[in-house]
Amino acid sequence: MGHMLDGLVDISKLESGGIAADTGPVDLSRLVDDVLDEFAHAANEKQIRLQVQADRCFADTDAYL
Repeated sequence: MGHMLDGLVDISKLESGGIAADTGPVDLSRLVDDVLDEFAHAANEKQIRLQVQADRCFADTDAYL
């Protein structure tokens, strides 16, 4: 959750011109795996199974923001 809050703060800074995006190719399947890892414990506690089938796909973006 902390990473998500940090991301929101950074997006606010980006919109105000406080920081610049560092864009490049980002593996979106890896990003999806990171999101699953972030929520796996909470889902497990509620007996919810998270499952994703993602092909390797890339986007030109800032992975952190």
